[in-house]
Amino acid sequence: MLVTVSEAAGLLGIARSHLYLHLQSGSLPSVRIGRCRRVSMSDLDDFIASHREDVDQESSQAVLTPGLPIGPGRR
Repeated sequence: MLVTVSEAAGLLGIARSHLYLHLQSGSLPSVRIGRCRRVSMSDLDDFIASHREDVDQESSQAVLTPGLPIGPGRR
């Protein structure tokens, strides 16, 4: 199944301009139909899989202490 650039950007949660950077670099393949560019769902799945971050075992077992900030700048 093919989706538009706008739909692909929405599915990835990024701006269209950012998606176009991935298309231009070749990190996300696309097809051109006339003047329109389309992205296949299987290529989107592969793109997501290649950008997935593995959670470190230690950080996944961290214990949160109530009342302490979660991260920098958070209160």
